[in-house]
Amino acid sequence: MEMYGRHDISLGAFLEKYCFNGDYKCTSPNCNVPMNQHVRRFVHGDVCITITCNTIGHSNVDKIREEQSKQVMFWSRCEQCGWSGAARRVSRLALGVSLGTYVRGRALAGRYVRACPHPLHAHAHAFVHHLTTACFRYSKITPYEIQLPPDMISINYDTKQMRDNLISQLNELVQKGHEIFSGLSDGDAEKDYQSFKQHMEQIHLALTSASLHENNTTAGVVRSLWSVSDRIITGEKMLRDAQDKWSSPPAKTKSQPENAVEDKSDLDDSSGDDGSKENSGTTYVFNSDNNKDSEKEHTGTEEDEEKGDKKTVRQILSQLLSNNQPANQSGMVLCSGCVPVVVRAGELGSVIAATLASLTYLTYRRTQQRHNTQTEQEENENTNSTGKDKSDGDKAKLAKSNDHVEVLLKDGLVCRVYYASQFQRLRHQLLSPLSADAKCNCNDDAKDRSDANNKGLCEIEEGFIRSLAHCVPWAARGGKSGSTFCKTKDDRYVLKEMTKPEWQQFLDFAPHYFGYVNNCRQNKLPSLLARIVGVYSVGGAGNGVLVMENVWYGAGGTRFDLKGSSRHRLAPPAAANAVLMDENLLNLRWENPLYIQSHTASVLFAAVERDTHFLTSHTVMDYSLLLGVDGNTLVLGIIDYIRTFTWDKKLEHLVKKNLGSGQPTVVSPEQYKSRFCSATRKYFLQCPAHWDHLYSTIHG
Repeated sequence: MEMYGRHDISLGAFLEKYCFNGDYKCTSPNCNVPMNQHVRRFVHGDVCITITCNTIGHSNVDKIREEQSKQVMFWSRCEQCGWSGAARRVSRLALGVSLGTYVRGRALAGRYVRACPHPLHAHAHAFVHHLTTACFRYSKITPYEIQLPPDMISINYDTKQMRDNLISQLNELVQKGHEIFSGLSDGDAEKDYQSFKQHMEQIHLALTSASLHENNTTAGVVRSLWSVSDRIITGEKMLRDAQDKWSSPPAKTKSQPENAVEDKSDLDDSSGDDGSKENSGTTYVFNSDNNKDSEKEHTGTEEDEEKGDKKTVRQILSQLLSNNQPANQSGMVLCSGCVPVVVRAGELGSVIAATLASLTYLTYRRTQQRHNTQTEQEENENTNSTGKDKSDGDKAKLAKSNDHVEVLLKDGLVCRVYYASQFQRLRHQLLSPLSADAKCNCNDDAKDRSDANNKGLCEIEEGFIRSLAHCVPWAARGGKSGSTFCKTKDDRYVLKEMTKPEWQQFLDFAPHYFGYVNNCRQNKLPSLLARIVGVYSVGGAGNGVLVMENVWYGAGGTRFDLKGSSRHRLAPPAAANAVLMDENLLNLRWENPLYIQSHTASVLFAAVERDTHFLTSHTVMDYSLLLGVDGNTLVLGIIDYIRTFTWDKKLEHLVKKNLGSGQPTVVSPEQYKSRFCSATRKYFLQCPAHWDHLYSTIHG
């Protein structure tokens, strides 16, 4: 408010129009509360002046004589000691003072004292007219800071908790080994037992070694604990192999060479244009088990795939893992990869981790990188010899052919990696390595490393794989999509199951997403988009799995899922770990408004405008703003930006709009953006500071 400017008003005019006028109505069409029961706040810096109106109490009636009730009277009362001054008439000159000047004086009143020993900040000022009181109270506020998705996605490893978990796993494994080998009397079984026992002793020695002492760096301790975790998985493999060896007769199998690679490009070309859209960019198929039964299952008919679409990923994964598995085993161990991974029933992340860690997938990455390098050289040679560059269409077709990868795991389990190169490049830009001296780039995993601890896999990818290898179901609250969610045990990533239409829409949108994220990074533009770091499909059922950063990583407090609409957006707040919605926030903000400083508001609103403009330009809508109120920090991020304005939504929107059957439940992307941005400015209130006017004058 500029004092004596166009937005200012005299103190007397403010009291007469907004406080003492019983006929004044609220401008909100949905508000039925009388205006004199509203609460008004003036905020400046860290000061809030709250104005409330009430009918004068009986204890104060004797202070005002009948002839005085027609005038504007004033008195003050200390709310700390109860001291109260005498009622006095407010002069015309006093009523003509600027409201902004009066409020500013109340904000600075802490420097003055009266008959009461307490500063005037502790005094409530009451203006009375016709037995109606307008009370001005001072309070101190602390504007919130905001936390957007960080530039780098990092994990705060709790090495003590990691070590305790490994010790617990080791004790369970030793006990299980004792139970199994104690029932075997064969001499050869004794050799296996001694080998297993020696392996357990080595793990115990590693857990008590100097590399885990506090004087080592966190990165060094984490690497050592990773190595111990790998040894424990190897111990599980030894135990299961011994159990299979001595509890069942040897099976006669005919296997193909390990790590066989099949080029599928000829098969795709011969299938014509009738193949499914999602298969058109898949050029390689790897078979890490390499048995004929797996190949038969993978090369099923389109009719079988359509039937499979009706099953969820969880059902298919559970079914596949239950085949040929002993009753006491919870999953199958894949130790042939760069990182040993136990694939467990119901854990989608473990399947994805096993895929990314498989030697066959790494072989593909190396082959693809060499192919891309060779292609670039050939293009440069052709350009130099002919003087003509390839058209954009040819380049897009060439890039599309290498986008997606399929890997066959045990028991016919298929995992498809979408935009493998692009997402890996994005992860190398966004994910933090364990230490600053660990330099990774997109070609690091194509280089062999000489020492035993390195596995031909860069540290960033290894950390990502290890996170995905351990997931837990997560009952995400707040949304209405009905999707299945999982979270990694380190709480850093969220896995969301997508329907076939959803991930097909995202695959079309993905190239634009990569470009936007890179542009924001290169130009250092703040963004609220929670970064998606991988998209996969598991089991060939047509369902996709999206992996994204957890916006609320490391944050507690109250959580909200906001869409900018107050229609059916009220959640029961009494539920445990409830994720509240728009109406809940509107109800709470009357008592506890979310104030943010002016420079913070500028960053936030500009980022929301930029992100939503990008999403709207690609007809994306129905996204949500996640809000976590963690102490004095507002943790923010936009999620669910994968749904586009499809033809069925367009039809519903047009029909309801033309028939005039009320407000359409489905709005256009432009309308959704406008509503979303407007609600954001309403939810987060800008708190002006002393230098804001100067800043706006300089920057316009």
